Amino acid sequence: MKKLLCFILGLLILCANSLAFAETANSYIIKEANPLGYPQSTWENNAIIELNDQTRILQLESILNNAALLNDTPNVGNFGIIDSYHIQGKDRNGTLYYDTLYYRTSWEENGQFYDLGEAAGRFIKNLFQIGTKRYDPIPEDHAALFKEYGWTLDFALGTKNITLPDKLLFSASSENQTYFAYRNLFLRDSGYNIEPFLGQKVDVSLYWIHEGVNRLLWCPEDVYFINDKDLGVIIQMRGIVLSSQGQVIGAFLDAGRHNATFACSMSGKSDSQILGQETLLDYIHTHSEEPSLNIKLAELTPEELIRMYAETSNNALAYACYGSEKRLELLTTNMNDNGLFVPWATTIEPPRLIVGSVEDHESYYTINLEDGRQFYPELVYEGEGYGWRIESFFNTGY
Repeated sequence: MKKLLCFILGLLILCANSLAFAETANSYIIKEANPLGYPQSTWENNAIIELNDQTRILQLESILNNAALLNDTPNVGNFGIIDSYHIQGKDRNGTLYYDTLYYRTSWEENGQFYDLGEAAGRFIKNLFQIGTKRYDPIPEDHAALFKEYGWTLDFALGTKNITLPDKLLFSASSENQTYFAYRNLFLRDSGYNIEPFLGQKVDVSLYWIHEGVNRLLWCPEDVYFINDKDLGVIIQMRGIVLSSQGQVIGAFLDAGRHNATFACSMSGKSDSQILGQETLLDYIHTHSEEPSLNIKLAELTPEELIRMYAETSNNALAYACYGSEKRLELLTTNMNDNGLFVPWATTIEPPRLIVGSVEDHESYYTINLEDGRQFYPELVYEGEGYGWRIESFFNTGY
């Protein structure tokens, strides 16, 4: 009799577990809808995700279940680009609106609007960018580390294994070396020393951070555009952790694909706050690996520099023709949110330009692309010993 009761009890537990699994083992269909303000014709092939990963489903349900009812209909047609997503699954069927300028997220369901907070839109956008098949949990020690400084890790963007450079000097021949020469500013301010690990393999973990940072931190001039209604542009940040054999050896924050100089230490300091009286340009100059190349370029006139850039087939030389701070910006141009930097070959493509003089202006030059378009270079003088460098090309997006 006792064995029979145990058998029946076991069956009941098994059935309960099966029912519980059936309750949670749902899938969600998420369709990328037409962003507001874009023509229908430009978004004909909208992406669709079937969300099956139970951990991600629990995250999504937690976001939706904690929505706060809005008394007024939100202005989903403001000056920002509003991404929209249709979400259907279980007992939920609605539309999520994500303001990519101010990072506000609204949820519309059954005729009601709800506030989801700034993290919800990033979560959905992240699903489409890095996929749904792999889920990277957030290690407790990483979450605790950022919490100590007042940051909250929302979810993981991924982990990659990289080789640190052999030295922490800015170099026109190594984007990896330049990246860490600059990021070392924030690592040192956060109390880390990665020099013992140079040349070694390390793990890099990337996370979206819940708290946004006002662009004022890097662009003080934004203060002139701030008023009672507009508090400025809030930048979404990533938390980046360097680990060696499971031990954290460094951590800092950056803004991903935005300007690579939009970064800060764990205490929230920008490069200018860390450097104090020293400018970023001076810091780069005193931590450069190639003084001979700088001397060579410093001897060139603006026209000679442009011609060298236009005619060279050497990517490193073309990269060196750019301004020192502009080279940092190019490190993250058009980068995915789960990347560290992009190869320079994707942002600089010599030879592709022909230099010609402007009619009636002998001292001015144009850049003529092979398709016939013309652009005008903007140069900046970096001082004695460095000379002229390219700051941008008008209308090229640089």
